[in-house]
Amino acid sequence: MARCLAILVGLTVLLAAGTVHGLWTGRWSNSTELEQAARRVGALPDDLGPWKGEPLEQDSDTLKVAGAVGYWGRRFVRADTGQSAQVFLMCGRPGQMAVHRPEDCYSASGFVLGAPALRFKAQVPGQGPAEMWTGLFTKETVRGPVQLRICWAWASSAASPLDAQGAWTAPASARWAFAREKALYKLYVVREVHGPPGPLIDDECVLLLADLLPVLNRALFGARSSS
Repeated sequence: MARCLAILVGLTVLLAAGTVHGLWTGRWSNSTELEQAARRVGALPDDLGPWKGEPLEQDSDTLKVAGAVGYWGRRFVRADTGQSAQVFLMCGRPGQMAVHRPEDCYSASGFVLGAPALRFKAQVPGQGPAEMWTGLFTKETVRGPVQLRICWAWASSAASPLDAQGAWTAPASARWAFAREKALYKLYVVREVHGPPGPLIDDECVLLLADLLPVLNRALFGARSSS
């Protein structure tokens, strides 16, 4: 009897683990939503108001490792101030989009997160605020230290910008938070910091987000939310 019970418990644990892994990897999910989400990424514009963009290409192997089915990257510069920042938006299955955080990606290139990442609210004009992570990453080089400000967040492909909480969120564990989603967007906004970092509210990344997020929300979620 005890042996049978142990076998049943073992099978239950095994099935539960398989179910969780299936949800994370999208083994049983319909690819239609993922394909639609990836197409929306490809329809994003080159410029954002006063910010003029130029494409940032990524090789197919890098995107494959990241699990990105859709990708959009731009370097944006404001002609009036010279401020600049880079934007990387990827779309893929939650199991892959959730696990590669900047702490993982940038540490592989020698960058170190100097202090624990902080959550902050990026204001989206006319919509709910976007919750994001941010941190300062430093790398020692022969020319001296290089420091990057990185802001990042995720959004379900089923999210709505009209939600009072905003479409973009920064959960402690994105892997658990988005395990049941069919497709997931991941957003990075990055800039090189020269000198001591100033107040976050005046940072180029945050200023760019104010113009970027309304455009992203309309392109990625707007058609569904208005229907």
